[in-house]
Amino acid sequence: MVSFKHQVRVINRASNYIERYDESGRKRLFPQTGARQWAIRKSLHKDTVFGHVNLRQTKAIAFNAALDQVSQIVDRQLRQQIRQLQAQGLDKKKIKAWFAERDYVFNEQSVKKVEVYYFTDDKDAMVAVRKPLDATFTEATIAKITDTGIQRILRNYLAACDGNSELAFSPEGIEQLNSHIAQYNGGKDHKPILRVRLCEPMGEKFAIGESGNKARKYAEAQKGTNLYLGVYEQEDGQRSVATIPLRLVVERLKQGLAPVPETDEQGAKLCFWLSPNDLVYLPTEDERQSPSIDKLEIQRIYKFVSSTKNRAFFLPHHIASVIKDGTEFQALNKIEITEERVKISTNCWKLEVDRLGNIIRIIR
Repeated sequence: MVSFKHQVRVINRASNYIERYDESGRKRLFPQTGARQWAIRKSLHKDTVFGHVNLRQTKAIAFNAALDQVSQIVDRQLRQQIRQLQAQGLDKKKIKAWFAERDYVFNEQSVKKVEVYYFTDDKDAMVAVRKPLDATFTEATIAKITDTGIQRILRNYLAACDGNSELAFSPEGIEQLNSHIAQYNGGKDHKPILRVRLCEPMGEKFAIGESGNKARKYAEAQKGTNLYLGVYEQEDGQRSVATIPLRLVVERLKQGLAPVPETDEQGAKLCFWLSPNDLVYLPTEDERQSPSIDKLEIQRIYKFVSSTKNRAFFLPHHIASVIKDGTEFQALNKIEITEERVKISTNCWKLEVDRLGNIIRIIR
């Protein structure tokens, strides 16, 4: 007999025991009491933990904008020249006129665009993680290293190897680099380079704690942990979807709330939510006017597979697995939009099904 058992386990009560002596002096196991204990049944994040970094980098801006941040100008001589003009009592307009008389040329170089320093926190927050040096390091990877001195050494060494990263950063190549590291560092000695710190935008990463050192450590959500998709509807009838992060689901369940917020960021109200293997129905225009369980077309029933951010993916309900990877249902082996160019997530109805596969009701 076919049985549809739908169970999404996120958290449940933990049964912890502690070992201590009883009144008679015997060592026994006692259930832990006190604050409610929760056990999380999914991985909250990937194993790799990132640290927040605030790097000083350079960018080119217009000369007029550079006058508002003279202390951040990279060219020391240009910076000193502007400060001398300021010391003489010249304001911003007169300083600009002074350079305009010289066609914005200083030390035989054009200063219409000026290099200035800025910190990554002022633009995009960055995080970093240490990784071992290996053959995957290319010129683009070297540019992500937070230490500019190590960047310079590795670039010089890679250029000496004709840009061949597989040769340069093979185990033998790394040994060769560290044996003659002063040669690629302008004659100055340097400690062996085996691991480097790479930076990347923070993006969707989140802090793993709220206090102490954990508040400055960030992690990335584990793949396959998006268990809830909220389908929301605005006052004008337009629908939108949003993937609910696992950490938010856990927090809401601990507080005794529904796993999905009642409204989204724009204030749209929740229609229903979906979890993997939930069934949905894509109605026709006529069916929208008079929905009926007895008249559903079986070929219009889909199974919810996964979601990410504001995208949801489905498969026809009768598909257990694909036969040829990346061919039957696009590259991801799942579909977001039907052949009739209808987006399933914003036009579907949710089907409530019992253990035997009988449709109980339709949620519109």
